[in-house]
Amino acid sequence: MLLVHVSWLVCTTIAALGILVGPVIAMIVVKRKLHVPWRYFGFGALIFFLFQVISRVPIIEVLTLAVGRTVNSSVLLFVLWALFLGLTAGLCEEWGRYLGYRWFLKREPKTWNLGVAYGLGHASLEAILLVGVGLLVLIIEIVALSYTPATTASQKLAVTQIVSVYGAQPDWWELLALWERVWAMCFHVAMSVLVLQSIRLHTPRFVWLAVLAHTLLDTLTALLPHYLGHVAGAITTEGLVAIAGLFALWLLRCLRRRMREEDAASEMLPDAVPNISEARG
Repeated sequence: MLLVHVSWLVCTTIAALGILVGPVIAMIVVKRKLHVPWRYFGFGALIFFLFQVISRVPIIEVLTLAVGRTVNSSVLLFVLWALFLGLTAGLCEEWGRYLGYRWFLKREPKTWNLGVAYGLGHASLEAILLVGVGLLVLIIEIVALSYTPATTASQKLAVTQIVSVYGAQPDWWELLALWERVWAMCFHVAMSVLVLQSIRLHTPRFVWLAVLAHTLLDTLTALLPHYLGHVAGAITTEGLVAIAGLFALWLLRCLRRRMREEDAASEMLPDAVPNISEARG
């Protein structure tokens, strides 16, 4: 007997497949439309792996185990903890993008297309590793426990936890993860292009703007579910992420126009002055 509703399993499977397959489809479409090489996506993914997966994420997990109970006991400490999480994510990811441009793409033309592909590679790996794989493992675990007799104490405990947690969720609940990833990926791509402007114009201010935006979004998405309640907080958070994603799409459009204007203006300068899109990191 299935431990959760069939409709919950269907919705969660849709979410998992969307998060696992969707980014791959998006990269294929972008590659064909923008005519960019696969290495741009790969370097974006590599930066996320270096600056989050094997560095910040393990440290945060250790810190959470060490101070989590204390943080949850105080309103002020929880707010500061949420701000710390948001700030470290912003610093690691945005300055990581900047260093990736400097390290791996130094000789590549600094175009809008490069920034989009680089950001999409980063966002895709994040979606797949941090969300999609987790949902897939959850589905496999629930199906396996549903049709395997619980003979040990640990199996019985796992069954009880699944029924109490996931059996009580709205059937559509995990679709929120898919919704969030769509808009979060838009946000990451926009931040990648924004950081690229710091390389093109030789100023760090665009990196710091990206850090600020990233910190604000991550901090609010940590605070809202905690203080608004489970369902209301989650829905409000996903609404905020959607607004951020829509803003990111608008920003991408503005940056594309701005970069084209800058490149056109630089092409009119004497040959001794390099094109801005060819700026070295």
